[in-house]
Amino acid sequence: FRRAYLQALKRIAEEAMWSGDVNPVCDANYAALSANGVAAYSPADLESWISLRRTYILSQLGAYEAPFAVSNNGGADFSTNRNGIVLQGTAPLGVKTLLINGSAYTPTWNSTSNWSVRVVLVSGSNTLSIVGLDADGNPVGGASDSINVVFTGPDESPAGNLVINEIMYSPTNEGAQFVEIVNLSATAA
Repeated sequence: FRRAYLQALKRIAEEAMWSGDVNPVCDANYAALSANGVAAYSPADLESWISLRRTYILSQLGAYEAPFAVSNNGGADFSTNRNGIVLQGTAPLGVKTLLINGSAYTPTWNSTSNWSVRVVLVSGSNTLSIVGLDADGNPVGGASDSINVVFTGPDESPAGNLVINEIMYSPTNEGAQFVEIVNLSATAA
């Protein structure tokens, strides 16, 4: 929740409180009031206050910013005998989702800057190219990294490893139906 709160503050400070947007609106309203004979105060103090608050918010957010990086094995390439890994790293507040080899992933945020994502590997070398995307789906500047992970085991067939464990086909509560699928494999995700 803290990360979402900080992201909202950052977006407000960078967009809604930007003087290029705020000042023309304040000035236009002041001009309209003055043109209609209303004795209004100049918006200069308000514009100055918003600018100061914007600067303060952005300075406080700096303590929560982190560089974009993959932290598995210190960011160095590695090998594993499991085809499912939890990819971990850090990201600046502007990052909302991750694009890994062209597929979008919603990370689990373990803190305001640390993320984790479960990734499935294929047998052999897997180059994972990660790009951080903002709330609008645009790449965040400087938010990209890559790591090469070698899966030393064989690719397993899901036949015999995936089973339907439980089915709720006629629940008393509407919309509560489900199918539970379990992976019995000890090494394949």
